[in-house]
Amino acid sequence: MSDDVTSVRSRPGHRRWSAQSGDELPIAWSVDSAGGLLQGPLDLGFLRGRRLSLTLDEGQLALLLGEGRVQAVFRPGRHELEIGTGDRGIDPAWRLLFLLPGNGLALRWTAESPLRCDETNGLALIGTCRLDITDPYAFHDTFLAGVETLDPVFTLTVIDRLVQGAVAALLQPAHGGMAGRSPADLQARLTLVGPGGLADDLADDLTPCGLVCRALALYTARPPIDQGRSRPQPATGGETVPMSGHSEDLRRN
Repeated sequence: MSDDVTSVRSRPGHRRWSAQSGDELPIAWSVDSAGGLLQGPLDLGFLRGRRLSLTLDEGQLALLLGEGRVQAVFRPGRHELEIGTGDRGIDPAWRLLFLLPGNGLALRWTAESPLRCDETNGLALIGTCRLDITDPYAFHDTFLAGVETLDPVFTLTVIDRLVQGAVAALLQPAHGGMAGRSPADLQARLTLVGPGGLADDLADDLTPCGLVCRALALYTARPPIDQGRSRPQPATGGETVPMSGHSEDLRRN
């Protein structure tokens, strides 16, 4: 547990706040992650002259918003905040926005709602992706700055579109277009893991937005069977055998 602000933008006169100042007991405050990715913002005006004892669990962040920007980021732990107009306090006109990514932002693409890579050729992918917020300042500035009404669903939709566009760009062959790439070749690219894999390649698009891809699993919506070849059939009937590495569950759901 910590009483210190773990990340603060440089600002003249800025200081950390301590539980030792003031005579009144602080007002305890916590948030419930079940309430969604975004909660607030909390107007601090009603706390003028008081102290706020803010407790954040793992997977919870609080962004101090003021003058059109993020002034400070509070990470998991306990933080004693003095609210007042003096040189020891936070401006009561500022607000607290709670960002609750939990174990990460989860994206999922299914046969009914796939990741679209090439509208011309109808190429679609299925799979899952998990993103972590590594830079709350950049995340706010990219997705939340200037937004009057915060909508977690809309925010995740924007992030989903960003990832889809980044994946599509990475899968484009050097000569442009995907018409010349066979499903088998494409699947080999999708399943490349380790350093230099597709998840790492997304860094150029995600890092400026305060995000990092921690897990990515993608498959062609149709099993990667070479043109002119049919799926092998069991000798004595029964169900066909799924292609190795292809998620039948994602195809159905």
